[in-house]
Amino acid sequence: MLTFAIATGLFYGRFSRPRAYLRFSDIAVVAPFQDVSALMFRLAPFKNNALTDADVTLSAAIEITEGGTTKSNFYILETELSKINTLALNWTIVHKIDEKSPFFGFSSDDFKNTDIEIIVHVRAFDEVFSDTVVQRTSYVSDEIIYGAKFIPMFYPDKNNESTILDLDKLNIYQKAEIYLPEFQKQ
Repeated sequence: MLTFAIATGLFYGRFSRPRAYLRFSDIAVVAPFQDVSALMFRLAPFKNNALTDADVTLSAAIEITEGGTTKSNFYILETELSKINTLALNWTIVHKIDEKSPFFGFSSDDFKNTDIEIIVHVRAFDEVFSDTVVQRTSYVSDEIIYGAKFIPMFYPDKNNESTILDLDKLNIYQKAEIYLPEFQKQ
């Protein structure tokens, strides 16, 4: 009887763990941003869980070949806003491509021809379960679109009393021209 009770508790505990219920965009884009460019992707909650104190950590694995030897270099990517108080609508994560970025000087061809993986780790506090939830995803070279920007995915309702989040627009983007400053061109 005791074994059955312990097994039931473990089984229930395994499947009753809280989840973040976040949807990530299927793609990341390199878009114009503050007179340079930035790597961006977005995420949005798709359940009514109240997520607070959300923070994101980005890292990149870039495979390079030096002297006939291929190796992976790992970098921590800085974000414009790495923590938000409440995750109610969508959140566009922005990594500015400046002198401190490992992508500084990358062209469209560099993003296509280099083996890149952007690893995303999001952590937030779920007020319903009173517990921290974590969700991860990643983007590889084929999922990074150079010269594009996301379109807005929220709009006001007819009475201008609330905001409607359209999750169907999570992956919708439009072309955008990226003008690299002279100091960034190689």
